[in-house]
Amino acid sequence: MPTSTARAKYFDANENLDVFQVVGPGGTPLAGQTIQGFSYGTKSALDNQTALAGGGQSAVSPLVSINRFTVVVNNGDSATLPVAQPGMTVIVINDGAHSLNIFPALGDTINALGTNNAFSLATGQSPLAFYCTSGILNGVAGQWRTK
Repeated sequence: MPTSTARAKYFDANENLDVFQVVGPGGTPLAGQTIQGFSYGTKSALDNQTALAGGGQSAVSPLVSINRFTVVVNNGDSATLPVAQPGMTVIVINDGAHSLNIFPALGDTINALGTNNAFSLATGQSPLAFYCTSGILNGVAGQWRTK
């Protein structure tokens, strides 16, 4: 019997990263609706990314929904999350040779690390999801959390 609860439906898109499609009751794809600027059924994904050499917080190329880094030349090379918005989720995969520092957007925080401080993601570690459940979490605006 169909339920009113949406569920994720996974499929192979002939890419290194799978994407997902949100389906509604009875498995009907939900199309043409948007959340945080993304259509249901699609997520932005970037593969074979290169970390910022030397590290640091940069607003030049914020991460997208799904990110796979293959070039991390030195420990501390980095990437930067977008500005935290309620409902956002960003997945980071580090397949580089060294640990990857992930910075929040300028003025944001990750967990209890303090404003503008990086989270270190070891090479080969399981993909890590960063999420923001509300605009203010524990009294702090722009707060990212990890699962």
